[in-house]
Amino acid sequence: MKQYKNRTILCLLLTVYCLLLTVNVYASVWQKPVLIDAGTGDAFRTNIAFDPYGNAMAVFEQYTDGFSRIYANQFLFNKNGWQRPVIIDAGPSNAYVSRVAFNQSGDAIAIFKQSDGSIYRIYANHFIRTEGWKGPVAIDVGTGDADGHQITYNADGNAVVVFEQKHKGIYRIFANQYRREEGWRGAVVIDSGNCNGYFPYPAFDYQGNIYVIYYKEEGSGLEVYVNKYEEGNKIWGKPLRLTDGQTVVKHEDWNKKRGYVNRGITGIYNPLFLPEIKKKIYAGNYTYNIKRFETPSKIDSRFRDAYTPSVVCDKNGQVFAFFVKWDGEYQRGYTAVYRDKDGWSKPEIIDARGGDVEHIRAAINSKGEIALVFTQWQLESQRAKGSENQRENLRIHGRIYTPSSDWGKAEIIDAGRKDAYGPAVIFNGDDEIIAIWCQWEEETVKTYRNDYIKERGWGKAVRAEMEDESCGGCGLRIAASQDGMLIAIFEQKVSVKERTKIYGIERK
Repeated sequence: MKQYKNRTILCLLLTVYCLLLTVNVYASVWQKPVLIDAGTGDAFRTNIAFDPYGNAMAVFEQYTDGFSRIYANQFLFNKNGWQRPVIIDAGPSNAYVSRVAFNQSGDAIAIFKQSDGSIYRIYANHFIRTEGWKGPVAIDVGTGDADGHQITYNADGNAVVVFEQKHKGIYRIFANQYRREEGWRGAVVIDSGNCNGYFPYPAFDYQGNIYVIYYKEEGSGLEVYVNKYEEGNKIWGKPLRLTDGQTVVKHEDWNKKRGYVNRGITGIYNPLFLPEIKKKIYAGNYTYNIKRFETPSKIDSRFRDAYTPSVVCDKNGQVFAFFVKWDGEYQRGYTAVYRDKDGWSKPEIIDARGGDVEHIRAAINSKGEIALVFTQWQLESQRAKGSENQRENLRIHGRIYTPSSDWGKAEIIDAGRKDAYGPAVIFNGDDEIIAIWCQWEEETVKTYRNDYIKERGWGKAVRAEMEDESCGGCGLRIAASQDGMLIAIFEQKVSVKERTKIYGIERK
């Protein structure tokens, strides 16, 4: 219980740092952190992206004049780094959960949800490299609360935003495309049926097609669907269910080998959120122990992090989807692959054969190689006072895919000892992978990293040494520029005054 209480305190007292690395990470040293927030109050949930020129944009929430506002701060590579933070929302009213993405011209779109006085709507603000921010516009349909928004750009300068919105009594999955020559096309429903949809995630392939993966309530639980926008025909297709609700994969052999105990849950049951996971879910430094959620809009974004799927595409037209799905006994990590000749493959388990899986994230390089990280509960032996006992630890796993040899072995890549959570992964060029996460040390959380070098494999997990030694950090995000510069952002408690500040720290 003490551990949960500490995590709750950390979620109220946060600071966000940024770190920058150059290509030669081994020869670089950390620079002194500098404040990059507005200084008006506590600052929370951040997101970051690079443009093609080595500049970056960070967006975040910060309390200002009694409201949660959305700010943006630009990092200019050749102009003294971080600039001045500016409000980019449609306030004054509460705004939350900002995302940002760049196109190849250096223009960006930031999205967020904000109250209009009666419902939460999805807004977008367009950043023009030569002109600045153009002002927020609503891009949803305005029929009810909206949430779960995600954005992605492609190389042609087109973007798509996906989100959930209440429509005729249920939460539907919507998509709104931004076209370089015509602007926003308007939000359209891309799911079907009369049940709630959750956690959409979009990706462009190299031909300009769009794939959106999401969850859909059916029967007693969730199924995973995907819909495709065909660029050639300019239409959305019919939703395709990737998972089979009548199939339960049993793992008695895994349980016997590892000593796992069946939790007494029998029959075909695919819960929306397991009670066991609600007590253990970590993203940022939030801990959840909630009996039930009434609507998606009441699900905090850090809870969403544990279930949001991931999609990556290669140059050969293959699309790899990764998601978490109940198999009748545990929440497993799955992958399904789309190939033009064969369509979607049957989902296969991709995890490390342990307990419940949370947070599954993927990155892909120009060679079509994939780095996958996920958290999974593992039963481990520990010695205490001369006796041996067993407990579950939440561990960070890494797994590598290469087109020539398929998937390698899932490996634990964290620092051990205590629970680790909230991983992020990115390629630094084609030959180096960087994974970052948060891990408990005694009574606080610290940031960790592990680097994968092709000739060596995963190294030893080490402290990232971004945060102040006096307090912990978590809620990591990471982005990369085309020339190998990286920015990771994370949150940290700073003082007993219950203030949150945002810092930038450069590594050269």
